[in-house]
Amino acid sequence: MIQARRSHGTHLLIDLWGARHLEDADRIRETMINAALRAGAKLLHVHLHKFEPHGGVTGVALLAESHISIHTWPESSYAALDVFMCGSAEPERTIPIIKATFTPRQTIVLQAIRGTDGGGSSMIETASFAHCDGLRTGPTTAQARG
Repeated sequence: MIQARRSHGTHLLIDLWGARHLEDADRIRETMINAALRAGAKLLHVHLHKFEPHGGVTGVALLAESHISIHTWPESSYAALDVFMCGSAEPERTIPIIKATFTPRQTIVLQAIRGTDGGGSSMIETASFAHCDGLRTGPTTAQARG
């Protein structure tokens, strides 16, 4: 995790391609709970909604440190997750839990350091997550401030 400067939190945007179990709301709920606990976050509430006819699931786990959200498209074997955490929680620790549940063919993670004390807007930065298949990179801090 990048912590070169003070911020209000780390936001991971996670894309899963070739994923499984995307229509299983119970498994998704369990995964969100386990991921939050693994990251050291305090779980407040989980709410999921299952859509028909394809069975996609949208859900959010509210955390004292922010949230984990998921949107699934079983018909495309695709899921999009947001993991946003502040304080001492470690959002990158959610990645192995997520990958173990959905067994994606490809995982892409974007990391945004939110609310930095640099006075600029939020920036996308690169990070190294050994358990990911790929990492999309955005502008460097200097490029973002441009």
